[in-house]
Amino acid sequence: MIIVIAGPSGSGKTTLAKKIAKQLKIPVIHKDDIKETLYDVLGCDNLKTSRDYDEASYKIFYNFAKEQISNGNDIILESNFKPQFDEKIFKKFKETYNINSIQIRCITNLDIAVERFKKRILIDRHPGHNDHLLTDTNLRKGMEDESLPLEINCPIIEVNTNDFTTINYKEIFDKIKKYVKIV
Repeated sequence: MIIVIAGPSGSGKTTLAKKIAKQLKIPVIHKDDIKETLYDVLGCDNLKTSRDYDEASYKIFYNFAKEQISNGNDIILESNFKPQFDEKIFKKFKETYNINSIQIRCITNLDIAVERFKKRILIDRHPGHNDHLLTDTNLRKGMEDESLPLEINCPIIEVNTNDFTTINYKEIFDKIKKYVKIV
């Protein structure tokens, strides 16, 4: 089983993925962890290099996922997926490994996501992302693209993440357990 955690930047994907991983004892791969390791090792001081690392980190991300899936392991994959790039990869996993998926969509008002994102840049976002170079227009456009669901023929659980204090995690875990065989 692949549990896909998706949504725009600033929607709470990483927080949700960590909670699900801990509760269900399923490993999680965060694309940004890979990308930030590339920043730490290779450095990054501009948006072009950051975009190049984004491409490289996705290749590493999907290679890690493929290794787990090919060995029959359940996995959580968390990123700001974009349908035009990622749908074909998930479809290939299903075709090649006969594995099912469930998609958890973090749904957030874009104004809230933009505000969270801007705060995160100041507090704990890795400087290698060079987010301070993004215009508000580019940031919003990227978030709109990241808000689109992946069409990968699987159940979708939508989680409203406008207010983290109102999220019913038990309900989310129970919904996931309907689809995932917990050993």
